[in-house]
Amino acid sequence: MDKISVIVPVYNAGKYLERSLTSICGQTYQNLEILLIDDGSTDDSLEQCLAWAKQDERIQVFHQENGGVSDTRNAGISKACGKYIMFLDADDTLVENAWESIENVINNRCEDFIAFSYITKYENGNLASEILPVSADVVTDEKEARELMYANSVFNMCWGKLYKREIILEKKMAFRKGLPIGEDYLFVAEYFGYCKSFYMTKTMILYYLQRTGSAIRSYTIKQRLDFARILYD
Repeated sequence: MDKISVIVPVYNAGKYLERSLTSICGQTYQNLEILLIDDGSTDDSLEQCLAWAKQDERIQVFHQENGGVSDTRNAGISKACGKYIMFLDADDTLVENAWESIENVINNRCEDFIAFSYITKYENGNLASEILPVSADVVTDEKEARELMYANSVFNMCWGKLYKREIILEKKMAFRKGLPIGEDYLFVAEYFGYCKSFYMTKTMILYYLQRTGSAIRSYTIKQRLDFARILYD
């Protein structure tokens, strides 16, 4: 089985870590490394991460001065050893059979770009299934993949996907620093451009927590347009 490196940026996520790490570690798939990158947290996040590392040898904890989510993910990439890299936010959780679904894909497929569906979980407890708008349960058609990448927003986020580490390293890819929103899309779009084969599925593997104070909600329309111009360029 191919190893997966799960990179989790951690910043003041103490209230979410127990649930998130339980969902990652409490399933059947063992051939993975879990890289917890603490980004200068001021709560008990680092202490929780270290406690989890003592319980599970698959977990590695790294601490750095606060530099933002792009810096944190880049640090994780530099330390990853798996064939595949997977990003997960510290307040998100995997569904119960997520690793089984992922294992089925990587044991039987070798596509460069692998994207799953997910579930949005709101703070009031409501759930919304975010199914990729593909034409079948599993789609490998390049034309359909390109239409979704460049004419839709479903691939904007870096999580919910598997990335081949060799492609990231060969192309010297990194998340762009100093970009408060949109850094996900830049990374995914660049990676996508290097891919020659595609796998998109309606199978859902994670719960994405939609928090009221998320980054995109805290900027003015003018700031968002400024960010959009950067992304367009």
